Amino acid sequence: IALFMLTDSDENALAIAREYGPDYVILSEDLLSKMGSLGLYAYNTTNHSDSRVNKYLGIVFPCLSTTDTLSGSTTVHCGGNNLSEQEYLALPFRRLEEPNQLLEGNIRVFIYRNATGDKLFILNKAANDTFLTKLFFDAENLPNFNQIYSNKEVRVFKFNYS
Repeated sequence: IALFMLTDSDENALAIAREYGPDYVILSEDLLSKMGSLGLYAYNTTNHSDSRVNKYLGIVFPCLSTTDTLSGSTTVHCGGNNLSEQEYLALPFRRLEEPNQLLEGNIRVFIYRNATGDKLFILNKAANDTFLTKLFFDAENLPNFNQIYSNKEVRVFKFNYS
């Protein structure tokens, strides 16, 4: 399951799914911040320094909106980040091919929001290329996986064997 989530190849993900024959895939958004742990399982190691494991950067921040009663402006607070409502809503909730932000001035990252507006995600290239990220932010382009349920953090996909 961890290899399925971490592969950067749609073909590998399909091959793994076909090998085990699931009808459904159930995922939670918190997995996007646990790719290092998934790597330990995927590669059957306890070595956190293994380059197959430590290459993933995935951070998930819960977000909360507040509105200033005097100005009427809304600020979205995600972790230690404060964004105007317009800045937050301008963040994509569909998968990007190229990074859209610089972290600490020199690390190219992908920053997303979820469609419900209560999470902010920061991913590096390795994390963005995983099948897990594709399921969360690009499911409509994965014909073998039909999202049949979504409720806040959880997504359920039905596997299509055609």
